[in-house]
Amino acid sequence: RHAFGMSDRDAGEATAYVHAMVTVAFAATCASQGRALDSVPSTPFEMAVIEHSLGYFLTDTVQLLVRWRPSEWFYVVHHVCSAANLAVVWACEVAAPTLVIVLLIGECTNPLARADSVYVQRHGHSTAARLHPYRRIVRNAFYVFFVLSRTIVLPVFIYHALDTSRAQMPSNLRPIFL
Repeated sequence: RHAFGMSDRDAGEATAYVHAMVTVAFAATCASQGRALDSVPSTPFEMAVIEHSLGYFLTDTVQLLVRWRPSEWFYVVHHVCSAANLAVVWACEVAAPTLVIVLLIGECTNPLARADSVYVQRHGHSTAARLHPYRRIVRNAFYVFFVLSRTIVLPVFIYHALDTSRAQMPSNLRPIFL
């Protein structure tokens, strides 16, 4: 148990929720500045968003490894890949506007997922808990928002960002997938 009487799982949920809320707020602020996706150099505020998320992904990866559960292997892989992408952008100080928007789109669904998860932890999986109006609203909003943001908006945005990058790259330096 932690200082606030939380279990490891509750502490992990709280950490993920705070990360998502801060990232969404900061990334939305960065995105509202209207910088081009290929703007160089990255601004200090964009780099702060990248550093915040990099810190979260590294810390949460260590926590997942310390309390290892085989069912959470996908989270570990996701966190390692995310941390690697963030580390490259952080080290090179380029592509931050693009990655900040990717973080915004990716993290905007997490507060709803965390709210649903906390509700289930508090009220269990009973039929009454599953059918409670609050749970149904949150869960349905999450599913709709998740599907729209991660299967439509995010892929379209990434395609546009890659297409923009490809158009500006000399052909002899262009990676084969672009």
